Amino acid sequence: MKVTYHQVTHPAQESLRLLELRGPSYHCTWHFHPEYQLGLVIKGAGHRIVGDNIGPLEAGEVSLLGPNLPHAWQFDEPATRRDRELHCVIVYFTEDFLGADFFKRSEAEPIHRLLKRAAVGLQARGKARRAAAALMQAMPSHEGFQRVLDLLQLLHLLAGSEELVPICSAGFLPKLPDQNGERLRKVCELIQERIAEPIHRDEIAAAAHFSPGAFSRFFKARTGKTFHDFVTELRIGRACRLLSEHEMNVTEVALACGFANVASFNRSFRRAKKVNPTEFRKRMPALN
Repeated sequence: MKVTYHQVTHPAQESLRLLELRGPSYHCTWHFHPEYQLGLVIKGAGHRIVGDNIGPLEAGEVSLLGPNLPHAWQFDEPATRRDRELHCVIVYFTEDFLGADFFKRSEAEPIHRLLKRAAVGLQARGKARRAAAALMQAMPSHEGFQRVLDLLQLLHLLAGSEELVPICSAGFLPKLPDQNGERLRKVCELIQERIAEPIHRDEIAAAAHFSPGAFSRFFKARTGKTFHDFVTELRIGRACRLLSEHEMNVTEVALACGFANVASFNRSFRRAKKVNPTEFRKRMPALN
């Protein structure tokens, strides 16, 4: 399934775009755009694809997607009851909508970190979701600078929450946040360069000037994952991209992602995604 570029049109001289969707259904193709997308589902149910994640789309969901993150939404056909009709609010904005360096100032640093985290998509849970949903539901009735204030309040709320969970894996968009440090960045660049080859922890440790034991402790402390789990996650993420955007067969995808054989690839893929690679590929176009 080929990902397509979507042009978000902004009203003249306005700093953000608010879109309110109402109707019996809504379908969008697998696409990306350079804007951040903050979305609320008020009514409706279906499925969504974000990066390599396929999951349910339910009323009350609040999500923040970073720039150029491929995604697709499909809502179920409505039942005869009016309460099954679709109602969504979507806000598009760029990181510089208040000026090039606004979110780099010290007061806005938490929001700056939030926007970096949104590279893999974030879903709000619990109290954060309910509070954000209430704010977003009111936005269509506001105009002008009040909408800008609403968006800032939303970003401030989400930036201070511990109830945000990533939607897709680090492997789909493997660029690491700045705060992970230059040393870890170089390690991960080396992993990326060798992702299609056998990767041995001791070789990477030596290249980064670590002993094997010290490297394992450093890597787990900085990523929250073991070296083996991290490499597998990157490989599965790369595989999801190849399966969704290219016509390579499963064997070709497995080898391109560094798996020794198809059996090993299938086991790792099913463990991570709960379906095998062929089933994953079949589900992707089905949600367009």
